Amino acid sequence: MNRRNWILLIALVVQAGLVAWLYWPRPAQTAAGPLLPDLAAAQVTGVTVEDNTNRVELAQREGRWALASGGDFPANSLSVTSFISAVLTVDTGRLVATAPASHVRLRVSDADFVRRVTLATANGEQVVYIGTSPNAGTVHVRAGGSDNVYLTDGALAGAARTDLAGWIDTTYVSLDPANVQQVTVTNANGALELVRGEGGEWTLTGLAPGETLDATALQTLASRVASISLTAPLGTTEQPGFGMDTPAAVVSAVISDTAAAPRTVTLTLGAQDAATSSYVAKSSASDYFVRVAGFQVQEFVDAARGQFITSTGDAPVSPLPAP
Repeated sequence: MNRRNWILLIALVVQAGLVAWLYWPRPAQTAAGPLLPDLAAAQVTGVTVEDNTNRVELAQREGRWALASGGDFPANSLSVTSFISAVLTVDTGRLVATAPASHVRLRVSDADFVRRVTLATANGEQVVYIGTSPNAGTVHVRAGGSDNVYLTDGALAGAARTDLAGWIDTTYVSLDPANVQQVTVTNANGALELVRGEGGEWTLTGLAPGETLDATALQTLASRVASISLTAPLGTTEQPGFGMDTPAAVVSAVISDTAAAPRTVTLTLGAQDAATSSYVAKSSASDYFVRVAGFQVQEFVDAARGQFITSTGDAPVSPLPAP
């Protein structure tokens, strides 16, 4: 092939490539808009966030947000409204897939997803699927009823929490340890009354002569009542299975400070769930029955006087009879 033919061949190839580039079908380009264009934050009355094992359901109750899946326990309204805003700011600017076959691979399918978010309104529900993260800064999302998959800010995945700590304050009992002056523990082993001395040290009432205390163990038991977290709220209505009629332990703390008169906070521990080792609990300072982890309260259930006595003293020696 001579030089002229080579030049013509190259020109033909370039021309064919240009034609292919100009006329190759491309996905339609549309202006970016909201993923859920017909929904405003003020319309949302319920939020459900779930993964393949856990589910959190939130709902508006008389102008506040509550944990509907936990007896309407108060939720952090700022956390809920911020999350709704984050969902509604997702836009369609970065389209990455349009075929239903990609949903499973990106974990935004109806049956397999990283998170499924359902926003409830008076007119029905709208669903957003949150899938895999191709990198630390982005995550795949898909609106229910649409095949299109988009990329959005990866922070959305972290905000879509399915643990209760993401939506409620899990602190159930919170006392200032410095203001706890007396603790009474009653369980199957009897009653223990712990009293704080003027120097801050704890002692047991009713010590016999010669008995000495394990001060560290006593301090640990007394301080345990100051902070207890819940693992699940159970509502405000007592149920037969809660075991409050035959409690595993009752703990009463007398609180005294300079700002108010002494008051008593009582924590009643009911039935234990063998599967999780947790207990039903009810504080006199709360309207809600809750479940608490066993490791936080087991010491109250097991406490016995002998655990805190390190010495019973020497038995008195009788004088010898006179010769």
